[in-house]
Amino acid sequence: MGSEPAHESRQTRAAALLRRTSHARTARALERHPGGKAMIADRLREVLPAEGISEREGDGRTLPVASPAERTEWVELMRLAASESWRIFTLGGGTHTASVPGEADLLLSTSRIDRVLAFEPGDGTLTAEAGATMGALGSLCEAGGYHLAPDVPSPERATLGGAIASGAAGIDRLRYGPTRAVLLGLEVLSSEGTITRSGGRLVKNVTGY
Repeated sequence: MGSEPAHESRQTRAAALLRRTSHARTARALERHPGGKAMIADRLREVLPAEGISEREGDGRTLPVASPAERTEWVELMRLAASESWRIFTLGGGTHTASVPGEADLLLSTSRIDRVLAFEPGDGTLTAEAGATMGALGSLCEAGGYHLAPDVPSPERATLGGAIASGAAGIDRLRYGPTRAVLLGLEVLSSEGTITRSGGRLVKNVTGY
């Protein structure tokens, strides 16, 4: 039997150290909140219905998941989280999330805000909620005679909010520019529960200058 190569041994020790560090951070996070995830789930019931609360497992741990559907639920949830100093990790389609984040106390899912609020083929504008998938939006645009940019990987899972937050773009970037180039306006909820708006749906044309 041969001995383990030195570099593999170092990698193994490094991986073990990372796991211990992650578990230690998780323990400290739970210490900040007596009762851990059970306590957080109980508090979530104060602002969300049962269908808006679930759990996600990964890396040997489980975290509560909040999935607000209405504007008031989002605002109340963020205010509650701020008052409790919860660390939040936002989940869209999860296309770049392999495991449960070690530092998070609560996962915030956009899965229940996936509506298209407006589609104006005449102006070439689309307004949708953050959880709408790029695949669904792309199909809607194609039916109206348009092509939706950016072309992100895994469009059936990738969400509008995730594409904007990460600046995701594919080969279309060469023709249409980065994601921000096709973005007219945003409505954003802060970590304190305040809604901020920027931009709008106005599209300039030659007569507008």
